[in-house]
Amino acid sequence: MADADEDNPRNIQASGDEVDLSDETVDWRVLGIFSKSEHPTIPRRGEKDFEPDGTNHQDRILADSRQAMYDALSLERIQPPKSHVRAIWHESLQRASVTKPRGPHFQTVGKQESDGNLWLLPEETLWLLERGTISCWWEPGLPMSLQGCYAACLGDGTGLTLERFQVFANLKRTGYAVMRAPSWNSSGADYAGSIATQQRGMSTSVVGLFRTIFSFVFGPSLSPPGGPLVEPGLWHGIYKRLALIPYHDPIIASSDCLSSKNTDPPFRVTYNVWKPRPNFRKSSPGEPDFRVAVINARETTVPTLRQLSALLESVPYDPPSPETQRHSYMRLKYGYRNVILAVVDQGVTSYLRFSDSGFGLEKMYGIPSKRGLGSKRGGRARGGGRGGRARGRG
Repeated sequence: MADADEDNPRNIQASGDEVDLSDETVDWRVLGIFSKSEHPTIPRRGEKDFEPDGTNHQDRILADSRQAMYDALSLERIQPPKSHVRAIWHESLQRASVTKPRGPHFQTVGKQESDGNLWLLPEETLWLLERGTISCWWEPGLPMSLQGCYAACLGDGTGLTLERFQVFANLKRTGYAVMRAPSWNSSGADYAGSIATQQRGMSTSVVGLFRTIFSFVFGPSLSPPGGPLVEPGLWHGIYKRLALIPYHDPIIASSDCLSSKNTDPPFRVTYNVWKPRPNFRKSSPGEPDFRVAVINARETTVPTLRQLSALLESVPYDPPSPETQRHSYMRLKYGYRNVILAVVDQGVTSYLRFSDSGFGLEKMYGIPSKRGLGSKRGGRARGGGRGGRARGRG
């Protein structure tokens, strides 16, 4: 019978290439320095532990790690007097006012009013309080706890949900500048008109499809009877003759273009996001780099084609740039309208990008370029040049 210590994963010496750090557990006992040191610093990395082996030693380590996490979370956050920022929460306005803002975080949050105060939105107030930048107080002068701030900022009155705040906090921690989109509080509208318009468009497209097929089959032929489908030498015309179904052209603006009022409440732009840059101004941020719609995966099903079409048509027209998107696959990936869905599933956020691409505009056929044929480099012409296949010797 083999010794039990031989089967203990702690005694198995594995090479660095065989160890996957993502499958291991962090030793949280290093967090004990927060309760023992006057000026603690966040540790870089602790020792790892393997899967449970049933020993009392490992159970004791896990218990100590759990207690160290509780002790670290129970510590009181202390703000230095020089950088202390006090905010007053106004329940009637659903906003927080800051008299003397300090720090770089206020360059991308809040709105400066004529009274000299900086007014913060609920998600901005909760994010700054959670990271320890401000201390929030009720109007009577009572301090507000973090739990009280969550209760005051989240709800139907503010329009802020837990999923929206989690996406906002994640983007802010990453370094992006985030602002509310104009469609934040817009409500859904009646879809009878838009559905009828889509049905009329579908019937028109079906009639046009049969008309195209009829003219292709029974119409006059461009090629001689009994001959090929197209004239000799025009092989690229086969694809044009086979293009029976009209394709979607995102460049042509539709007369029945939907707006944000005709989109379902979950599938509408929630935040406008800008990449971090030093010259960013809250008063004139410019066109956003991304438009994000927050989706709760536990309450929302997979979007339909109509919902995605309405969402894409609610954002401005943004064609691919010829300087940056030179290749066809880059233009197809970027699209002419694009939006990002931030799908939140029990605190885990996944970002999915959808774009309105013009596949019919990218011709995968055509006359090959004459550049390179018969050239000196890589050419296949007879008789000569460097890199060519020349007959004879010498």
